[in-house]
Amino acid sequence: MIGGGAIRAGDLLLDPARDEMADRALSPMKRTPVVGAELGPDAGMIGAATMALELDREVA
Repeated sequence: MIGGGAIRAGDLLLDPARDEMADRALSPMKRTPVVGAELGPDAGMIGAATMALELDREVA
């Protein structure tokens, strides 16, 4: 999954990533889909906030 502002490039970014995955990944990982994040450009920020909340719960 690719997110952040770069995902606005769509297949211009995703197609080369898919090609690299197909060339370099070990089976069965070659079947892993390379897709744009459903949360779009905010995916990284939302993921980081979620991770911070989870880590805070572990410490408390």
